[in-house]
Amino acid sequence: MKINPYLVFNGTCAEAMTFYSKVLGGKLDMMKFAGTPAAEHVPASSKDKIMHACLSFGDQCVMASDSMPGQPEDMKGMSVTLHLRQTG
Repeated sequence: MKINPYLVFNGTCAEAMTFYSKVLGGKLDMMKFAGTPAAEHVPASSKDKIMHACLSFGDQCVMASDSMPGQPEDMKGMSVTLHLRQTG
């Protein structure tokens, strides 16, 4: 079984995922709303927000995006715990 966490940020997705990439290593791919067909469906103030990010390492990944205005109330807190085990 594989579980892929999906994190939602309030405009800080790029900064957070860049930090996680530096700490965890792996390959980081991020896509902003700007330049995609979805851009016409979001306010101008949200076009530079992250539509989808994926940090992959090995066969695991952490996915994320920025929330949009009008989405449900911001999260009050959360925690992600990573258990890393060396092999070999």
